[in-house]
Amino acid sequence: MNTETIRYILISVIKILLVILGMIFLFIIGTAIGYGLIGNGNTADVFDGEIWQHIFSFF
Repeated sequence: MNTETIRYILISVIKILLVILGMIFLFIIGTAIGYGLIGNGNTADVFDGEIWQHIFSFF
C-alpha cells in the first residue's frame, strides 16, 4: 500500500469515529433535555443506572 491509500483509510476512520462520538454526545444531550426539562426530572438523573434499568424494563 502506498502513502496515499494509508492516508485515505486513516482519514476515513477518523471521520467515522467523529460521527460516532457526535452521535453519543447528541444522545446524552437529548436525554438530558428530554428528562430534565421536558420531563420535569433532575437533569443529572440521566446518568443514574436505576433510571436506565427502569427505562429498559419496558422493552
